[in-house]
Amino acid sequence: MLLLMGAGVITAIPLLLFAAGAKRISFTLVGFLQYVAPTIMLILGLFLFHEPFSLPQLLSFILIWIALIIFSLSRSWELLRKRKLNSKPEFQKM
Repeated sequence: MLLLMGAGVITAIPLLLFAAGAKRISFTLVGFLQYVAPTIMLILGLFLFHEPFSLPQLLSFILIWIALIIFSLSRSWELLRKRKLNSKPEFQKM
């Protein structure tokens, strides 16, 4: 029973540290780190720990990153379009 309670505390500590750290940086950086962290773990697993990595896993990884790039680009284009619409000068009537 003591081991079970200890596991709960050990699980909560990283979450509390993440919440404290996320308050100190911008949301953009938090989002970027959320994208990059799994990729860094994959690279560490492959090259440091020599984990097996099959072709279907590689294809899945590539498809996920393609989807993330498409989503990010579409969101960026939408924000740029909104900025351009909001920054158009208004003509004064004479």
